[in-house]
Amino acid sequence: MFLLSYLKTIRGQILFSFFTFLVFTGGFILIADYYFESKETRAQYILQTLEEIDLNTQTAKRLEYVFFTDETINEDFYKTQKSEILTQRAEHISQIKEGFFFLQKIKSLQSEEIRRSIETLNYQFSHYEQVLKEFIRLVQEKGFKNYGLEGKMREYVHDLENANLDLVKILTIRRHEKDFMLRKQKSYLKKWQETVISLRFDLKNNPVLLDLLKKYEITFESFAQIEEKIGLSDKEGLKKQLFLLGQNNDKINHKINQQVKKEVILLKFQNEIARLVVFVIGLILFLVVAFYVTRLLTKPITNLSGAIHQIVESNLTENPKIIQIDSKNEIGQLSQDISYLVSTVQNSMSEIQEKSDKIADKHRIIMESVNYAQRIQRAILPDYELGIYFKNYFLFYKPQFTVSGDFYWFSEIEGTSYVAVVDCTGRGVSGALMSLIGYSLLNKIVNEKRITDTSLILETLHTELQMAFGQNRYKNDDSMDVCFCKIEQHPEKENYKLVTFSGANRPLFYANGWEICEIQGTSRPIGGNFEAKMVNFESKTFEVKTGNSLYLTTNGFINQLNPLRQTFSVTRFKELLQKTVHLSAQQQLETFELALSAYADTMPQRDDITVLAVKL
Repeated sequence: MFLLSYLKTIRGQILFSFFTFLVFTGGFILIADYYFESKETRAQYILQTLEEIDLNTQTAKRLEYVFFTDETINEDFYKTQKSEILTQRAEHISQIKEGFFFLQKIKSLQSEEIRRSIETLNYQFSHYEQVLKEFIRLVQEKGFKNYGLEGKMREYVHDLENANLDLVKILTIRRHEKDFMLRKQKSYLKKWQETVISLRFDLKNNPVLLDLLKKYEITFESFAQIEEKIGLSDKEGLKKQLFLLGQNNDKINHKINQQVKKEVILLKFQNEIARLVVFVIGLILFLVVAFYVTRLLTKPITNLSGAIHQIVESNLTENPKIIQIDSKNEIGQLSQDISYLVSTVQNSMSEIQEKSDKIADKHRIIMESVNYAQRIQRAILPDYELGIYFKNYFLFYKPQFTVSGDFYWFSEIEGTSYVAVVDCTGRGVSGALMSLIGYSLLNKIVNEKRITDTSLILETLHTELQMAFGQNRYKNDDSMDVCFCKIEQHPEKENYKLVTFSGANRPLFYANGWEICEIQGTSRPIGGNFEAKMVNFESKTFEVKTGNSLYLTTNGFINQLNPLRQTFSVTRFKELLQKTVHLSAQQQLETFELALSAYADTMPQRDDITVLAVKL
């Protein structure tokens, strides 16, 4: 109790202010010091990671060398298709990839130049691995001794040797073959071909041996082609690619090390300067507070007392001059509140009326803008085009507010139609603005770029949306869920259509006679967080007999709640489709509206609703 009473006094408030200031300043200095220290530690860890990547890279190179010199002439490798050397190298490659992953995560500490260099190194490294993988595949295909193409050549040529042919020509062929395999020179190929042609002429009346010779020729030519792809010398083929990529990776790695070292040195210098600045600012603030706090807290007391007497003695119907206490503490705030109270009481009615008029004007302006936005949104929607192309369709389009985050889209190009239903992040004006962007991007992708693959359309839309919102820089999470279909005439069946579907977090429903079928889309959105792990969009093509319908929907209808807070659900939606599939488009629309209204009862609409049904 004594402490609380003491803190209510000016002296207690002054001492409490000093104590609070000291605690705050000391805590700020400690936090700043910890922050600077942690940045330095992370910078050192980047260097350590780069050194580990370099060490693992060198180890991987040594293992590659061992593989090329020893394992490629080891028959067990071709027999088992496995190599302990490659397994060990894969472990080091995994550690290298973990290092790249770590470096790409700590972006707050790296300059844009370092990030670009790390991304380039990661890309070049991946390219190197792809080339090496192809190199190993070709080595395995080429084989050794009794395995691969070399094994087949041996088998065929031994059969020829046992066929009582011209042994001189057989041995000459073998000699040229060995010369090419050992010396890697194309001149031996020409000599080999001349000898084979001569032997082929000798066997022209022996179709069995001629066929055996042909198999041997094909096998050796395949062997030679692989040797050329691998590289007859270190300056050709995949060998040259591996050498150049390795050199480039070393240069980039060295460059990154130099850049990070410079940044660490600069960071340490900046941290020391920042620590000094924080300390000096804290000291100056402390001295300023110590000098002025007493004066600022004691002087307003007399002024406030005079102000209170003036207010009590004045008539509130008049306009008394309130003494303003120039103080930033509670006393000064109290002075301002008293002045504000007097003026507010005098002008309350007129101000209330004025504010009411302003609110009414703002509401009118907002509603006019929203209604105009609705007209713009309705103007772009393809109702006219749908009516021309689909003679029998219905559209259940019910925004939660005046404007909608849902939209539907249609295009027809050279007899092929494209139709989509899209659910954008947000509702109302924000969702409507995003729907305009989505509609424009689909027109650009399909109508201008003429992309026809549905999965590629969604991938392109994903990329365009991320670029439009700068999501890779600002981590904007706005996204879209899409149900997209391409409809074209079946090339073989006159009464059938080919439908290709791709979905982003949305399925497609369609009628197969009286049966309602559902095709799941890909579980990922269009746009959103660029760091999220995402699978590729899939295209699913199926045939639909003419007279059956496709149902493209957003999740608004299915997620509508009833008074028990239960969603309408996919099961009920498919049951509703089952009941109405035989009805006309207008009857189906009326049934959908009645079903949703009856289910929701008193519950408000939860989301924008779009259901587009087209009969093929």
